[in-house]
Amino acid sequence: PVFYTCKEIIQSGGARTVSFRDAMNTYAANALDDLQALWRLFIPTSLVQFSVMPMHLRVPFAASVGFVWCGFLSVTRGAEFTMSCRGREAVAP
Repeated sequence: PVFYTCKEIIQSGGARTVSFRDAMNTYAANALDDLQALWRLFIPTSLVQFSVMPMHLRVPFAASVGFVWCGFLSVTRGAEFTMSCRGREAVAP
């Protein structure tokens, strides 16, 4: 829910125009797919982290995977923009 709320704030231009209900509706529609993707990433990550990862590298490894997860959500759930012919304006479809 935090990702979708932040996304609504950024894409709407400010917190005053954000509808928390819209963010939760988007979250509800995507929750199952997001959860399955999360399990596909973090279950193997946890297995590697706690079985072969040295103790001093566990936190940086988990933080790096979390960074990748945020990037994945941004790419798959962010707004789609296309560049105009001039290459200067981003136009939402």
